[in-house]
Amino acid sequence: MTAFRIVPVLLVALAALACSTPKGIETDKNRRRYDRQEAWAMKVGKVGYRSTSGLLIEPGSQFVALPGYDLLGWNVEVDYKGRYERATVEEVGPWSTLDNWILNGARPKAEAGLREPSSLQEWYGPPTNPAGVALSDGLWNRIGIPTDSEAVQIGVRLISSPQR
Repeated sequence: MTAFRIVPVLLVALAALACSTPKGIETDKNRRRYDRQEAWAMKVGKVGYRSTSGLLIEPGSQFVALPGYDLLGWNVEVDYKGRYERATVEEVGPWSTLDNWILNGARPKAEAGLREPSSLQEWYGPPTNPAGVALSDGLWNRIGIPTDSEAVQIGVRLISSPQR
């Protein structure tokens, strides 16, 4: 009879341990851990224009574009060959507007030559490179990516969600 009382207590304790975040791992306000993911990146460009978030893009601006409106304002960490930088998502893109691949651990639709929503595919055709993230020119240069590169592999990790 005692064993039947101990088993539920152990299950609850194990469940609590499995849901806890290891010390030193940064999470968003919902306590979810976001792992680093590899992705192709391209440059945003658009100096002189306003980003989706309203930022006036200047030559040294440092921000990221991810393909989902609900990712605007998130803080991310990007890395390239051992150099790490943090930036805010200020733009939606590069090829899609509804491809939240980074939230669910999927691969960017652009890697398969697709855009999301599919109406973008119909209007503009398939992406011309596999980039699932775009970096501002300022961030591209700061992290040390060669200026003549069209698309490169980087690491990207969500750090925190915006306070809404």
